[in-house]
Amino acid sequence: MLSIPWTQVESLEVALEQLIATAVRFPPDTLPFRLGGEKQAAIEQRSSSLETPIPEPIRKLFSMVRGFESPHDCERIIFLWDLSEVRWVDPPNEVFVEEECHQDWLQSKYLAFGQSLYGDTLVYALDPPIGTPGSILCLDHEEQGPRSELQPPTIVFYADNLAQWLSRWTFFEFEEFGFMAGEIMGLRSPVREQMAEDHKRLNQGEGMNWLFEQ
Repeated sequence: MLSIPWTQVESLEVALEQLIATAVRFPPDTLPFRLGGEKQAAIEQRSSSLETPIPEPIRKLFSMVRGFESPHDCERIIFLWDLSEVRWVDPPNEVFVEEECHQDWLQSKYLAFGQSLYGDTLVYALDPPIGTPGSILCLDHEEQGPRSELQPPTIVFYADNLAQWLSRWTFFEFEEFGFMAGEIMGLRSPVREQMAEDHKRLNQGEGMNWLFEQ
């Protein structure tokens, strides 16, 4: 088993410290978020306007950084939404499930807090059918998830929790190699093997070869 750096993060606080320390080295207009967090009152107001309060890890994230109201404001493959756009997903309309064995995914709760440049939704999964509560997922990813009875091919796991995902996102300088087909092959060894092993750990089943296609 490889030692995978981003799975070793101690806490969300440490992951956020890593994220900010790395982000300040980049020109602001190249980041997939904006430095300077939201005021606590704004976070509370947005949270109280939703049918279920915003989970604490996402509150902490937005207390440190802000997102974008429009995808045209950011050219990164994955970016964070403006706090005003953060919302709970409506599973029957936004979680695409075709197989009968995947119906339990429609009963879970997903907080959308970002997206890909192509519209795939980045979510905090409150109670996914598999994996851990608080897992970070990508919804509607062109059937590039594993093909198994446990997980729909339109859903891809990125991390077990927000701290882990932020640590990985930071490690790769805010690129998401679990989204971009073939890009993993450009990573140096052993990082390439670490990324592949962790991605397969999170997404068990057939159909993951797309990650390595060039």
